[in-house]
Amino acid sequence: MGYWLKNYPTYYKLLATIVICLVLVQSAKAESIDAVNVASIPVVGPSNQWHNIVFNPIDDQQLYLSYGNGEVRVVDIEHSTNEVLLKLSKHVPDNNFQSLTAFALHPSFHHKNQLGYLTFYTAHTEKQSAKNQHRPSINSIELKETNVDLIVNEWQLNDKVFNTVEPNSKREILRLSTSEPENSINQLSFNPYVKTWHENYGYLYISIIGGKSLSNHPLLSGSILRISPTKFGLRQYTVPNDNPFQNNDKINNEIIATGLGKIHQFFWQKARTNSLFISQAEQNRQSVFQVNYGNDWRQSRPKALAQLEGDSNQTFTAVYRGKSTPAFWQHHLRLISSDGWQLETITNLAQGNVSQRKWPIRNKNLTTQRNLSLLLDQNSEPWLFSPVNGNLLKLVTDIDSGLNDEAKISETKQPEPQQSRSIITFLLAIAISAAAVLIVYTLKHSSKNSTKAQLKRQYTRLEFSVGNNLVSMFKGQETTPSIELTTDNVAQSEILLNENSLNIINQSQGFNHVQEAAINEKIAQDYRQKMVDDKVRKLTVIITTKNKKKHEVCLYLRKGNNRLTKPSYEESLTLLLDWCWFIAMAISPDDTEARDTSKLPTLPSRKKRIRVPSEPITYIHKTVPTNTAVKTNSDHKPNDYVDEPSTIDRQTTIQSDSELINSLEKLVKFKEQGILTEAEFNQAKAKLLKDLVQN
Repeated sequence: MGYWLKNYPTYYKLLATIVICLVLVQSAKAESIDAVNVASIPVVGPSNQWHNIVFNPIDDQQLYLSYGNGEVRVVDIEHSTNEVLLKLSKHVPDNNFQSLTAFALHPSFHHKNQLGYLTFYTAHTEKQSAKNQHRPSINSIELKETNVDLIVNEWQLNDKVFNTVEPNSKREILRLSTSEPENSINQLSFNPYVKTWHENYGYLYISIIGGKSLSNHPLLSGSILRISPTKFGLRQYTVPNDNPFQNNDKINNEIIATGLGKIHQFFWQKARTNSLFISQAEQNRQSVFQVNYGNDWRQSRPKALAQLEGDSNQTFTAVYRGKSTPAFWQHHLRLISSDGWQLETITNLAQGNVSQRKWPIRNKNLTTQRNLSLLLDQNSEPWLFSPVNGNLLKLVTDIDSGLNDEAKISETKQPEPQQSRSIITFLLAIAISAAAVLIVYTLKHSSKNSTKAQLKRQYTRLEFSVGNNLVSMFKGQETTPSIELTTDNVAQSEILLNENSLNIINQSQGFNHVQEAAINEKIAQDYRQKMVDDKVRKLTVIITTKNKKKHEVCLYLRKGNNRLTKPSYEESLTLLLDWCWFIAMAISPDDTEARDTSKLPTLPSRKKRIRVPSEPITYIHKTVPTNTAVKTNSDHKPNDYVDEPSTIDRQTTIQSDSELINSLEKLVKFKEQGILTEAEFNQAKAKLLKDLVQN
């Protein structure tokens, strides 16, 4: 420390002090979240009967709420309405209905003309009676006396009269019987990470809470079932061929894990592994376990992956994949109420070294709330819902800009204390001082930190081979690679355009044509911008190894009119997309589509420059008599003359070029306005060029 104080200039010390202060202030600010009240939903019925809430994937202004009394309601945020969609008790005869226990939408709910469109599922319990004795579709092995049935039904909405259940659309999927009042179906879910092109798309997962007296029963000891709810002949559902207990006559084929006890919730982390996570509620904490398909825990239970403090009734969300808060990316979210309401982010569950972080939620009205629920919308952004007063709140970080204007105005109308204004003024003064110091620092060290100097310290060439899964990185003009990696050692690849993230590929995030099109679109937008005022254009790949070491490869760098890397922008784009497909197939094959090689990356056409001479060109034409010998050189034979281009020909050429440029500019404009699709644009451009060649 003494050496630093003695040998470094004063402005260095001042700069370091200011930067540290700003980092500490920014860190304190970033570690909290605002809860902004977006809507108030009319409260109907007792709040303790509220069960579940789901955003409508077709209309982001609507939600579906399910209640224990058997009602499924549709809520319209814009119009503040809360109407009954389904009253399940009317569909159960002889007043045998007991309770609605689970509700779920089919993953193709919003995909028109696909199986599962406008389809949802409910689970409920009902009493058995002499008049109402249905044969269970799943036999409760070794259980003779029963008095309660657990039922899963499928329902269909009317596609013409929206948010109306289609008459006679009820279809009983499965029914099982029990004698234990603690047994119930508490969750219906579809794996959110399974895509439509996967074989296991549309499989319904069902969890049954275990009862104390049936702890050794294969079905009712706490189990998770997996079925395909699609009707097949006379069967109301089918059992997937890869269910693990197909050849075990003592365990039902529908079961994928048993002996799990009191399951509070189950959820996934990624699609390709045959495992999931379950949480079990205990007093003031939750235990999280990893369950592999085929596990039987009736005799012994594994050690929990994590013991999480907080409200035991709260549930985990799916992995966050939104855009507003990068710090939440690939984390599970959980709501806890210790020391005020907090949002907890959780990751590394599968690895066992669970990482947690808590974010205080700022909203003075939440301090009196005792019952809140956390949910994600269609864009994977977090929301809060209070069944007591019907408040729907959006969780917003400083990065988020997705609020409507009314929500922002309502938040800024509250007067700030004088102390807060003084702090803001003080921080603003510090920021201005820091900016002045940074300018001095930049001027003194511009040569050391110039663009060329930075490029010399980076890798500028990337090579990879599909045959041996080898990745090589080179610096400058090197002929031998500085670093060689195998794809087995690669944990993540990130693509940056001008230091902005375009795409991330890792073991839980593959690559597809939608992401390829998004990269092309972003690069095309940047390509249209003029390189003026020393503007920098940079394409970078950041490769992170499994030991968390990062390697940065600069594929393309241009500053103003000077290109500092050898490959052209189009060549770099082609290499970039080839890399994305290559590494995605290597580290996340199950989440990666098959590549369509006919879709090649294209960059928008630029306006062709026509150089017009500042002064008229004078052509000299000498007439040579026929009887005069002509001196020749190696490039011309005798009597080979260069005809003088006429003024009309030159004017026609310039006019044709101008017409071509105008036509191409119109096509590009139509494409940007959405009038032409990509295919129509390419077809029109090809026809235009063909007509030019023929003329």
